[in-house]
Amino acid sequence: MSTRPRKVPAYRLHKPTGQAVVRLDGRDFYLGKHGTEASQERYRRRTIIERCVSRLKWFRRVATRYEKRATHYLGMVTLAIIFRLLG
Repeated sequence: MSTRPRKVPAYRLHKPTGQAVVRLDGRDFYLGKHGTEASQERYRRRTIIERCVSRLKWFRRVATRYEKRATHYLGMVTLAIIFRLLG
């Protein structure tokens, strides 16, 4: 399994509003006032979550959600996380 280089979304300033903006999949997400510690922390957390979700999408069963019940799906997500941590 080859690994692609990860592209981290750009953290930039939206000049009219003075807020920090991240562009993901063609959509802008506003993180609060640009340059503050809170907006940078939100950016870091959002990036961690995005990476985690993209790693879980490698598991076809998690990506397509074959299970009808939420508890079964949660079990498959848990197994996927365990496999990622072990392998």
